[in-house]
Amino acid sequence: MLALIQILDIKKTLYILESDAKRIKSVIESLSEEISKSARKEELAILNRQYKMFEPLEYIRIQDLDKLLDEKIKNHRHKELHKAWQCLDGQAGLKEKFH
Repeated sequence: MLALIQILDIKKTLYILESDAKRIKSVIESLSEEISKSARKEELAILNRQYKMFEPLEYIRIQDLDKLLDEKIKNHRHKELHKAWQCLDGQAGLKEKFH
């Protein structure tokens, strides 16, 4: 009779262990699927570098660049013309002073 009780106890323990093993296997499979869906650190670093290359705030359209360059050239020419007029005015003043 004692042997029968020990056998039943061992069967009960074995059943519990099998049940626990199945749950652990299920959890491991679920975690494995989730991990395979997530991005790796290296992939995130690549995506981050690509994002920084095309940041919307620092991206400029060609027509915006053309407009900016035109304004810069216009301002530069205006300053150079203004300097030339000042130089000519100074020379005219000197001529009048010595004539």
